[in-house]
Amino acid sequence: MTLRTLTLAIVALFAFVLPASAATKPVVVKSPDGIEAWLVEDHGLPALAMSVGFVGGSTRESKGKEGEGTLLGMMLDEGAGQYNDRAFKQQLADRSISLSFSCDRDAFYIGLTTLTENRSDAFRLMALALAKPRFDAQSLVRAKDQLRVAQRQVDDDPESLASELWYATAFPNHPYGNPLYGTPQSIGKLTRADLQAAMKAMMTRDRMRVVVVGDIDAETLASTLDNLFASLPAKGQPLVAPPQMAPATLKVIERNNPQTAAVFGLPGLARSDPDFMAAYIVNYVLGGGSFSSRLMDEVREKRGLVYGISTGLDPFFIGGGDLEGSFGTKNETAGQALDLTRSVMQNLVAKGITAKELADAKTYLTGSFALRFDTNAKIARQLLTFALQDQPPEYVENRNKEVEAVTLADVNRAAKRLLDPKRLVVLMVGKPQGVKP
Repeated sequence: MTLRTLTLAIVALFAFVLPASAATKPVVVKSPDGIEAWLVEDHGLPALAMSVGFVGGSTRESKGKEGEGTLLGMMLDEGAGQYNDRAFKQQLADRSISLSFSCDRDAFYIGLTTLTENRSDAFRLMALALAKPRFDAQSLVRAKDQLRVAQRQVDDDPESLASELWYATAFPNHPYGNPLYGTPQSIGKLTRADLQAAMKAMMTRDRMRVVVVGDIDAETLASTLDNLFASLPAKGQPLVAPPQMAPATLKVIERNNPQTAAVFGLPGLARSDPDFMAAYIVNYVLGGGSFSSRLMDEVREKRGLVYGISTGLDPFFIGGGDLEGSFGTKNETAGQALDLTRSVMQNLVAKGITAKELADAKTYLTGSFALRFDTNAKIARQLLTFALQDQPPEYVENRNKEVEAVTLADVNRAAKRLLDPKRLVVLMVGKPQGVKP
């Protein structure tokens, strides 16, 4: 094994293995200029992970320039300062540093993992990417081509297309309804100046949350934060209002496929809503619990109508949220599967969740929580989600108590708030038979 191969193997180990004791309450570190970060300090392994998020994501794109957030994420490691694209990536590779940028509807993200011995270089290269991104013309052309390929892949994949078009159908007058990858027309128009403007709009310190996990102490981190993020604007424009879901809709995109991909959804709850945790348990019982969920049991196991069916409760970082589900089925059984999905929801509201279902959900949700904290990178990402949801640092210690405190009355009240099959927004791709509004 070469030295370089050994180094890469070691950094992979450090990126993915960290003692469970590291999953403790983070401390808040503040830089001299007032930048805050959550820190889980652990010196058991010579490595660290940093996760950064900026609330707003693609909702801060300029009108007519959809996809610029995704393109920005693709371009920020394509050269910075004195390094062109190849040289910048070589700097990272030579030091086994992982640096990534991405954008979704909720936030723009930065991820960094590094060995302690290369920490100063990792911070230097990350700071350079934020302060002096090159956005070279040749790299921009290549990134646009890659994005066009991604657009075609979404269009060719029924599940991906159904998900993308569901957002457009559910939130037609809100940036949440815009395509994350943009359109061929919007991407074609984007320029270097557009990316510079998008960066200033999306990556502002007032909407930034930072989490660091691993081999670094609070004093060192505090002295590093200002250098890392000093180039970013202090404040940005106000966030857009949370999206309001469209009225009940059933939309079919016809494709000559033997199968139908379906996405369905309802308005959800904001993370700050007092009923959120009860609704989270409702979702688990309905479709979030894999083979233990009612939808999986009724629609797949008992009747074999779908290949798989699941739901998720998603609170948006800008407020509000949705409950979104999906299934895949033969065209001939699409109508039956949708009707039964509605019926399961209606039955859950009418008869309520049982005491056993509540107990089983609590057992799973509390027991599986620790699995989110078995690596430094996963700890950083999970804590970042809590931070972006405006949870306090001690939330990681209190979350399971919040689950345990939910009563049967709570979940059944939340079910009545959440599950109204008459409000479903449904998007199907294929040639579904027997579907009714």
